Amino acid sequence: MPGSLIIEGLAQTGGLLVGEASSFEEKVILAKIARAKFLSHACPGDQLTYEVEILDLRPEGAVVEGKACVGDRQVAEVELVFAHLDERSRAKSLFEPKNFVFTMRLLGVFDVGRTGDGSPLQEPAGLLKLKQRADSESIASSSD
Repeated sequence: MPGSLIIEGLAQTGGLLVGEASSFEEKVILAKIARAKFLSHACPGDQLTYEVEILDLRPEGAVVEGKACVGDRQVAEVELVFAHLDERSRAKSLFEPKNFVFTMRLLGVFDVGRTGDGSPLQEPAGLLKLKQRADSESIASSSD
């Protein structure tokens, strides 16, 4: 498994954690890979487990620390910096709640994701609320 894909998996996991911390009210993007260290390798057929923890959460973004493991063997560790998009950002429309929810469902994140205690990942209530709001806004604007 290339290191870039391991970092991608950790970044996706970290982005979800940072987004969940604000009930998905903030749009989160990866701003920087502050540190990445590869300790071992992952081969085809290996199952990677990603664990991330928020080290610092601020209005402008967050820093997370993460590790990827194959079983009990740690493969990589990273420190990632995420930024929150502000209202003026042109890229903000790419992260509309309905697009985000659709992508999460399409990728099957809620089918395979597990929480820290191993229980199935549940779709966050805040994410459902954002999707419903986006759907109702879409219906209102189409009837105008």
